[in-house]
Amino acid sequence: MTAPEHVLRDDYRRGADWVAHCRCGFTTVRRDRPSCVAMLYKHTIDAARDTSCPTPHKKGHGTAEEAEAALGRFLRRQRPGARPTRIYLCQCRKWHTTKSPARPDHGVAA
Repeated sequence: MTAPEHVLRDDYRRGADWVAHCRCGFTTVRRDRPSCVAMLYKHTIDAARDTSCPTPHKKGHGTAEEAEAALGRFLRRQRPGARPTRIYLCQCRKWHTTKSPARPDHGVAA
């Protein structure tokens, strides 16, 4: 089994600053140890994100039915503001909800 690439390798004090190293080579320097280690863990979280999706902030649903159910939940909410109106299959192969109208160059909306 290989070791994870993004893991806190070490942290130490250098003068008035704290330094933390990731196993991948990333380094962060901060004035206090908690924020130094927190920045390194933020790096590990960012590195683990799926970058193949152009909208990683949106929830990805495995099937069209799951996305339709999520769309129904949005529409039943009694909250003001824009709500999603349709679902679409993303290039990441997951289904998302959107409030944007279908673009004609992308075929028929689901």
